[in-house]
Amino acid sequence: MLFQTKQLQGLLAASRSCHGKNFSRSFGAVGSFKRGQAMNPYNLAVLFFAFCSFILAFQIWFRNPNAVTRMYLIFAVFVATWGLGYALLISDDISYDAALFISRVSNIAAMFISITWFHFCLVITKDTQPQSTRSLRFLYAFGLLLSSCAFTPWFVPRLAPA
Repeated sequence: MLFQTKQLQGLLAASRSCHGKNFSRSFGAVGSFKRGQAMNPYNLAVLFFAFCSFILAFQIWFRNPNAVTRMYLIFAVFVATWGLGYALLISDDISYDAALFISRVSNIAAMFISITWFHFCLVITKDTQPQSTRSLRFLYAFGLLLSSCAFTPWFVPRLAPA
């Protein structure tokens, strides 16, 4: 019972540091966190998700390289990039500038998750209708247009506590 209580206290402490109560220590004037802190459970869960998404998609593609598995691999790369970026963003061991950069890259990946999922659905259903192709081209063009603004203050101006 004592172990469970200590474990719960550790989870609560990690949650408080992730959700901004210790944000001044994290993103303070110094600009970086304390070094050598243990990974919190949220980081571990999201990193595990990102790693498994990529490994599973790569394994599927490697066993049967065709258009469907290639599109799923591309989708999974965006999912894994978003997951890795989010895990680093909630890390206790990152500077403000690095967190801002990672937030912007992670948002670019998140933007393309839905587009590549739609593309994957079109490939798996073998939909080659002209309106589907036009929609797909429009979505990719729109995503690239938004991506060109991703590293400006218009997209993610700053990071603030949750």
